[in-house]
Amino acid sequence: MAKQDKPLNSMGLPVRIQSVREAIKYFDENPALMSSAPIADAKAPRGEGAQFRHPPPSELMGGDFRKAPMHFRGVLTDTTRFSKQPQPMPTDRLKPISAHDKLSDNIALRMKRDLQQRLLLREHEAAGFVGNGDHESGGFGALRGNLWQHGYDTKRDEGNALGTFQWDGVRREDFKKWAKENGYDDQSIEQSYEPSYGFLEHELTNPPEGKVLKGLNKADTADDAARIIEKMYLRSGRPRLAERQRLARRALDLPDYTVEIPVPMRNPNARPPSTR
Repeated sequence: MAKQDKPLNSMGLPVRIQSVREAIKYFDENPALMSSAPIADAKAPRGEGAQFRHPPPSELMGGDFRKAPMHFRGVLTDTTRFSKQPQPMPTDRLKPISAHDKLSDNIALRMKRDLQQRLLLREHEAAGFVGNGDHESGGFGALRGNLWQHGYDTKRDEGNALGTFQWDGVRREDFKKWAKENGYDDQSIEQSYEPSYGFLEHELTNPPEGKVLKGLNKADTADDAARIIEKMYLRSGRPRLAERQRLARRALDLPDYTVEIPVPMRNPNARPPSTR
């Protein structure tokens, strides 16, 4: 590439010198700049004799500056991708996260944590309960903008089912009675996580509903757990099992709160039971 001559700045250097190294090299190769004459009178070599090569625009920061490959922005700006074929993204990817979305995720996470830590359920067993609760409550309240949907979509018991698992009939009354006895008012029963989880734990640790935990011993996956819980604990009229299982599998993406049960250390000084 032919060297280019460029005008000098007030210091007698080519206007577009890019680095200190280039400036030093320019001084070394231009003895006229080292004379006692005023620097303003110095003349830079012109044409082919010039030692400074001004970089083309493509090499400058102001030129075609490539950014890192951020495919999720490529479709919007068309300037942040290396490939010529942008990767299309879902149309709702910029949809803001609502307060309800955060609340629903928090309820699912708390339920999974409490079931694993308080009842020592395996992760897929806890996920089975979360998936069923997600389905029964319409996404933990997504349908009504409240924490619970009150069973309006099911038309069961005149739309008065309550709680995460939409207890109705006798179990609805048992839920309300248990909640009252444990200090929860009507608003808390309808809008809070604690009474619903508390009643769930109460049923799971007492007969007759506690039998579902024994049934879960046969569950090897979240799908198995969701099916057993629906059949033995919820006994819904319209199971829609595939949806319950899908939501149970999704709950596996939440953190695993499995409690590692410590194994007692063996006392080397203890005698075997047969010798005592």
